Amino acid sequence: MRQIPNAALPHKTVSYKPYTGDSAKGRTFGPSVPVKRALVVQKDVLVRGKDGEQLISGTQVYMDALAPVPTNSLVTVHAGTAFERESTVITSEHYDAGPLVQPLLVLFLN
Repeated sequence: MRQIPNAALPHKTVSYKPYTGDSAKGRTFGPSVPVKRALVVQKDVLVRGKDGEQLISGTQVYMDALAPVPTNSLVTVHAGTAFERESTVITSEHYDAGPLVQPLLVLFLN
């Protein structure tokens, strides 16, 4: 299986905290997980949330599909820069091109 070139996934300032559930104090998250290779795209895209409602995703993160990222997880993009922000995962999609190329995971963020 060939890896997608590093130039196609240039952003190394992305991390996420996986959503683990709700508690009496609100949503709970696991420890922060760094993403070593990602592409952050700032573009409005219409997506469907897990309950079927249509939502606008203003940011999409393309990354190696090493592990699933749960809906409602917190994602930080452009960490340590003037453009840093944290957002919630609306939904995600897994792209698999077969045995020739490493699969991608796309996170659609609020």
